[in-house]
Amino acid sequence: MKSYTKAYIPYGGYYSTPFCRWQGSMQYDNAITLGANTARRWFLEKKIDPTIIGYLFFGTTVAQHHWFYAHQWSGSILTDDKKYVPGLFISVRVNTPPLGAKGFARCGL
Repeated sequence: MKSYTKAYIPYGGYYSTPFCRWQGSMQYDNAITLGANTARRWFLEKKIDPTIIGYLFFGTTVAQHHWFYAHQWSGSILTDDKKYVPGLFISVRVNTPPLGAKGFARCGL
């Protein structure tokens, strides 16, 4: 299996949606649109054009409405439909530690 030895994420050029408890005031919000819109605002606040994204890794633990195509839909929201962003949908268990960049590199992703 090919291993990427020069893959990196530039300092300050990463984003992850915050983890929260969905039993509170956010229980009726769709996590897909919430995460994509939050990520879009983050990019715009940092003055980074969201269309710079070349690929999207979309990870989730719980299925929601529109879950089947969430990776494509979130990319569309993130770039405001100005660019098609291909993505990989990753379904994870809650107690599974994050795969991390080294794990993705080992997988050839």
